[in-house]
Order: sequence, then C-alpha cells, then structure tokens
Amino acid sequence: MSSILGISLTKNLGKYLGVPLIHGRITKATYVEIVEKVASRLTSWKSKHLSLAGGATLMKAVTSAIPTYCMQTVLLPKGVAETIELLNRRFLWGGSDEKTSSC
Repeated sequence: MSSILGISLTKNLGKYLGVPLIHGRITKATYVEIVEKVASRLTSWKSKHLSLAGGATLMKAVTSAIPTYCMQTVLLPKGVAETIELLNRRFLWGGSDEKTSSC
C-alpha cells in the first residue's frame, strides 16, 4: 500500500503535544527524553549553592512535574521511574554523575 501511494514506512510516529505516539511495546528507551530532561535540570542546579531543604524543595517541585504530563495518559515503565529517583537522590545527597544507572 505504501509503495502504491509513494509514502515511506516509519517506525517512529513522532510526538503529539510533547508525548510520544506509541505504536508497539513501551520500553525504557521510549521515555529516555524524560530522563534526559530531568538529568539536565539537575546538572544545571549543581553549580548553585543550595541548602539541603532548598535543593529538596526545588527537586520535588520541578523533577516531579516533568514526567507528570506524560503520566496522565500512559503508565511509565518502572525503570524510568527508578532512574529519575536515582538522579534525584544523587543530586540531593551529592553523589557523583560518573556512576552508571541501570537504564
């Protein structure tokens, strides 16, 4: 059908309102952009001198809001939530970024 119409086939359906359109199985790789957004926000704050309470408040407010929009329509894989939680813990308690996560 696609060759008759002259339309190429694609596996990636793109995004609609920032949420990936999924055609198939949901994996951790599907939502790697959410993890990258959280990681980029946290690394940008590392240069600032925040108290423990200030860092916890900022982390909870921002990093929980990033995946919330996507979670309104689909359940995120457990590995994605665990990776975000790992990034939050490392930011709050001053862990190094060189450690690799399971994602």
